[in-house]
Amino acid sequence: MFSSRFNYELSDNPLNILLNRKKSNGDKIIDLTISNPTLAGFKYEEEVIISAISQPASLTYKPSPNGLIEARDAICHYYKDSKSDINADSIFLTSGTSEAYSFIFKLLCNPGDEILIPKPSYPLIDFIAGLENIDVFKYPLVYDGCWKIDLLRLKSMVSKKVKAIIIINPNNPTGSYLNRDELDKINGICIDNDIAIISDEVFLDYKFSENVKPFSLTGNKKVLTFVLSGLSKICALPQLKLSWIQINAPDDIFSKVIERMEIITDTFLSVGTPVQNAAAKLISSRRYIQNQILTRININLKFLKNEIKKSNNSILLVPKGGWYAILKFNDNIPDEERCLKLLQEHNIYIHPGYFYDFEKDGLKNLKWV
Repeated sequence: MFSSRFNYELSDNPLNILLNRKKSNGDKIIDLTISNPTLAGFKYEEEVIISAISQPASLTYKPSPNGLIEARDAICHYYKDSKSDINADSIFLTSGTSEAYSFIFKLLCNPGDEILIPKPSYPLIDFIAGLENIDVFKYPLVYDGCWKIDLLRLKSMVSKKVKAIIIINPNNPTGSYLNRDELDKINGICIDNDIAIISDEVFLDYKFSENVKPFSLTGNKKVLTFVLSGLSKICALPQLKLSWIQINAPDDIFSKVIERMEIITDTFLSVGTPVQNAAAKLISSRRYIQNQILTRININLKFLKNEIKKSNNSILLVPKGGWYAILKFNDNIPDEERCLKLLQEHNIYIHPGYFYDFEKDGLKNLKWV
């Protein structure tokens, strides 16, 4: 009766069962897993946002496979702020990065083809790939005081079925940015094997220090490269549903890629006109909310580092950007047991490592090199 693409177990886990019971009892939960910025107590420029999405131009529908040129020009200006000079013709608007992944998979893959994604990572791409009938294999990130891609393992995983290597820059949850040497090596792997790169850069703006020098893969024309981002993180407005794909490619294939992506996006035309008209004003005012988020993150990170110094039981796996942090515990308490105890006794809700593809007991699959 049902497609095998939906062959997932939907049973609840003990942590969610306990969380829901406590919420129904009226307990006040300290939720350290919140990823929805609109529920995190930040102050938004309400008048700016409301006026941006209430423009009279939104009463007229002008469908475009790429998206309205005004919105794409605003995205070009966003990248110019970080010294990336791109053309609006290389940008396709989508209703979210999930849809962006779906469109790219439709472009690159046939059923049974493969993509490579980092481990650990946020558990989303697996589901999107499953809905497109493509297989996911996971290359490891390793930690030696900072996070790095295990390039030898990545190279060994390449087969004729692999169509794309996904990079999360910075990674969620490790908070690690791609470095130039890694990019050079991955470009080489892709050139040798005719593989594309998909660079998910939704958290790129949220670096923790001026010493950190993140860079976007916009302009990476050595191989076919897709850069993803959107308002959800850049402007902390996930409800407005505007993301984009920025395409880079060698000159001999660029026009073909653009033409084929136009067919896909023109089929769906999923992005609402009001948010496209609002994009320029929203992107230009992003610093207001980003500064609040970065201030809070740095205060929380400083607090966490100070508390870790008092402990002989845990280690902070130092992040360089993003919204999250990972702790490694040196005891033998299973992650789920620890999370259940914190929630039961202290009303503190955190995620166990295996939610992000670590093993259950204390990040056992973490490779210390």
